[in-house]
Amino acid sequence: MNRPAQFRNLVVVAIIAIGFSGCGKSLANSGTPELKVSPAALHFSAAPSQTSDPPPAPIAIANAGSGSLTFSASTDASWLAVTPNGGSAPESVEVSAMIGALAPGTYTGHVIVKSDGVEGSPASVEVTFTIAKSEPQKRG
Repeated sequence: MNRPAQFRNLVVVAIIAIGFSGCGKSLANSGTPELKVSPAALHFSAAPSQTSDPPPAPIAIANAGSGSLTFSASTDASWLAVTPNGGSAPESVEVSAMIGALAPGTYTGHVIVKSDGVEGSPASVEVTFTIAKSEPQKRG
């Protein structure tokens, strides 16, 4: 099969173009972000009759994959707050437990971090808050 030179070159160019388009697809898939948060749990405590809130604690938000990752952060308890409530990884957010009118006891809530269409999303950090009971005074 003896083809004119112009057709042989056309076939080679077509094969090279197909090979490069396949490479482009595999490179595009390598830019997948993955949401990671740490720690997995936080604990706050308050002494009996304490009126000031405990100090805030950080949660680290990271992209364990590649590409860019934007997130939103929220809580599911009225005594719990997170700031900022969104951003781009890597970032640290502050979690606060607020005593307010809570009675002594142990409370559980969550910080939920979401990033649409990202592996590992949503991620949840369990938060416990223990407000100690007052000890009865001993009469002596």
